[in-house]
Amino acid sequence: MNQWTASLIQQLDDEGQRSVARRGLVGHYVAGTYRTIARPIATRQIIMRAKIVEFLWGMDAVANMLVTIPERYINAFLRAFGATVAEDAIVGDNLRMATIHVNRFEPLTIGKSVNTGRRLIFDLSAEVTIGDHCGLGNDTAYISHTDFARSPLKAELFPVRSAPIRIGRGAFIGSNTMVNSGVTIGQCAVIGANSVVLSNIPPYCFAAGSPAKVIREFDRSKIPPFNEAEAFIIPEGTTD
Repeated sequence: MNQWTASLIQQLDDEGQRSVARRGLVGHYVAGTYRTIARPIATRQIIMRAKIVEFLWGMDAVANMLVTIPERYINAFLRAFGATVAEDAIVGDNLRMATIHVNRFEPLTIGKSVNTGRRLIFDLSAEVTIGDHCGLGNDTAYISHTDFARSPLKAELFPVRSAPIRIGRGAFIGSNTMVNSGVTIGQCAVIGANSVVLSNIPPYCFAAGSPAKVIREFDRSKIPPFNEAEAFIIPEGTTD
């Protein structure tokens, strides 16, 4: 490797250096050029096809289509149907949406530097707001309404309920967790895996269980403050 090549590689970020290790320097730049040209074209084609699907069969069919879309196209796809998604958010594939026939994806807001796992479920009967810098584990579900369908329990004991879900900035939701309607999770709270969150969780704590309960509080002096000037989404009720 000559000095010029080594200098070029050193200027790349970690992802770029991994790409060079996998493809070689020439392959890295060829792949990057292809993505720059081809990805916007492919994105427009996918969205155009989805809008035809919406016209013919409605938003439920679009939601079924979303499940099959690769991760690199998901942000643009969500925005095309009304969601608010920060540019640098990473939303995992196999994404599922429920109750979207009225407002499309408009009730969904995903903040900056959010990173989600795969196979998430968002029920958009009411607003679902994910604050900046959140991590959402694989197979987590955000269920903003309860409906016991044709069960007699629905008459008086469990009437239909719909209420917003708000996840505060910097929160982390462990895999296989369900967050129920009307729940607010405070900023920098951590929810343990396999939990069922039925009530509000305060900021800066660890909670887990079914139903989830606060297990311990964090030492806030060890958590760097947010840069308020760069805030994209601060969900209501998630700060002290």
